[in-house]
Amino acid sequence: MISDGRSATGRPVGVGEYRVSADEDDVLVAPDVGSTIAIALYDPAVRVAGLLHFGLDNGYSEAPSPAGGDGRCGLDAVVRTVAGLGAEEARLVVRVAGGASIEGAAQMAKRNYLAVRKSLWKTGLLVDREEIGGDFWRRVAVEVGTGHISVEATTSGFPG
Repeated sequence: MISDGRSATGRPVGVGEYRVSADEDDVLVAPDVGSTIAIALYDPAVRVAGLLHFGLDNGYSEAPSPAGGDGRCGLDAVVRTVAGLGAEEARLVVRVAGGASIEGAAQMAKRNYLAVRKSLWKTGLLVDREEIGGDFWRRVAVEVGTGHISVEATTSGFPG
């Protein structure tokens, strides 16, 4: 692990965390997306990315986010932060993945997805693409320099 939080596989984003970057060498990665939801944001004009890894089952409530605003999953904080780096909401490419029914977490996965959709609606962001459901773990990565957002099925993970 490099001291700035990077590893050979990218800058990890754990459950309940988000990262934003304008560094074209960065790769933001949510490695263990199960019943949780990863929301990737990218502005191709300024090459700014954000990745939020959300899950109600990991200490979240349906109260306003601690970062302020009325976002239920912290999405509003991510949008404000990428905007601070020059991104514009109208240009954001938005991808959503996760919400898998793993280890009997079907209802939690559904609640996570509904909370994310509600936040996206309140924020006014339109989803470009989503990969929701199934019974497998996912790894979500955003390459800041190219804007490539990948969602891969994985066999590893921890309850989340």
